[in-house]
Amino acid sequence: MPSPVISAYLQEILKPAISHLGVPVTTQVEIALDIEERLEFLLGAWPDQRRRRTLLEHGVEEATFYEPTDAPVLVRALVVVAIRNSLLEDLASTAPTTLGLPDGRQALDDTGLRALTRASIDFWRAQDLNRLGRLLGPVRPDRIPRWRTQFPRTWRAFTMLADQQTQRVALPTFTGAAVPLAWEPSGEPSLDDASVVMSGINPRFDPQLLARLRLIAQGHLPVFFTDSFKSVSRHRLKLYWTIEFVLSHDAAFVTQNYLFTPTAVMRRSPLMRPAHTDAERMAKFDESMGLQPEHRDLLTQIAEILRS
Repeated sequence: MPSPVISAYLQEILKPAISHLGVPVTTQVEIALDIEERLEFLLGAWPDQRRRRTLLEHGVEEATFYEPTDAPVLVRALVVVAIRNSLLEDLASTAPTTLGLPDGRQALDDTGLRALTRASIDFWRAQDLNRLGRLLGPVRPDRIPRWRTQFPRTWRAFTMLADQQTQRVALPTFTGAAVPLAWEPSGEPSLDDASVVMSGINPRFDPQLLARLRLIAQGHLPVFFTDSFKSVSRHRLKLYWTIEFVLSHDAAFVTQNYLFTPTAVMRRSPLMRPAHTDAERMAKFDESMGLQPEHRDLLTQIAEILRS
């Protein structure tokens, strides 16, 4: 039986926000079930501070800039990971890929999405999440061991960031085998930096992304750059797999806020807002405040290449 608190959220906040959008009722139900499962899982882990922070760390950089800003950042990150990174994303995309919706129609516009985000944060900030987590218990405990086994480097990096809350964390040596490229892109590898438009929750690896990973596997590309975690994907497993692949081939995974290498992970302080336009993405290279030297130097080199 679902938690009464989660059921209240779905009925009082989510349903009014999406029921008038003209999408099929079956689609609305599918989104609600996806969010319900995500909330149960994350709230079940809430009393364990280390596990909570590890599971939410990739949502913190986006959540930092969510309103209301006086809500605890991990409550805002809960809304990112459980709600914004759910199938709801297909309603907010002009290229939905998961729910079978028609292309070219953004059912939930930016204004509606911001209103839903704010209402969700207000709802969850008012709850006793530790108590709720204890009542729920650890839901689906099989997931975390699977993620730890499938993405050991990535899980370790996020866990150590969660543990230490410092800008730079040294990582112990990892001797596991490199992750194989399970999907081959068609044609020759390309460094074309043009954007690929698709729903942020799409689990598919597009040819451009696969081409970059292929170059990393061949040793031709030492750095994988993206503006932010969500620029890779809102799909947790796709993001984790990408980071794991890069690290396992002794390359660096670089965003404006984070640097993952096989030996260390670094975090900018304070974080910068994820970019929404190409102009914003390029302008961020001019801001080096809060970076560790290695991270700053890599971003400088990447900026020179992109601007050449």
